[in-house]
Amino acid sequence: MRDPVLVDWPASVIVNLDELGGPKIVGSTREAAFLLMQFWPTRRGRAFGEALRLCAEALDAHVDPKVARRAFLKAAEEAGIIVRLH
Repeated sequence: MRDPVLVDWPASVIVNLDELGGPKIVGSTREAAFLLMQFWPTRRGRAFGEALRLCAEALDAHVDPKVARRAFLKAAEEAGIIVRLH
C-alpha cells in the first residue's frame, strides 16, 4: 500500500536539480514543498511563489494535491528544470 503522505499525486514529475546531482522523481506535495524550499534554482518568479503557497495549502488539506502538482509543474517550467512527466 502506498503511503499517502509520500505519494499523493496521480503521476510523478521528474525535474533536473543540479544541486541534487541530476534528475529527481517527485511524487508528492511534501517532496515538492521540500524541493521548492531547499533546492530550487531560483526563488524569483510568480510560479515559484504560487507553487510554494499551494503546496503549503495542500499539506494543510485546504487544496487538492492535484492543484499543488499543477503549480509545481508551472514552477519547474518557469525555472527551466522540467524533464518529463510520469
